[in-house]
Amino acid sequence: MRPKVWDLSPGDAMSYHRQTEQEELYYVFSGPARIRIGDERMDVPEGAAIRIPPETPRQVFNDTDEEHRWLIIGAPPVENDGRDVEE
Repeated sequence: MRPKVWDLSPGDAMSYHRQTEQEELYYVFSGPARIRIGDERMDVPEGAAIRIPPETPRQVFNDTDEEHRWLIIGAPPVENDGRDVEE
């Protein structure tokens, strides 16, 4: 596995991307946080988790006034597996 913690300040966003081999588990430490999966944008409550399979476009973003903290775990632990998605 390849875990990371992402802190997003108001107005921050990670790139809109997909993984080629890796599935990812997104867990919200503090929120509610916001995520985009494909064309759908949703609130994710604090303490909730979402599993996203490879090849599915995704993006965590913060369009609120609160700090967001995510735990993101990718498996298998593939280096440089992410690819930006053109919009």
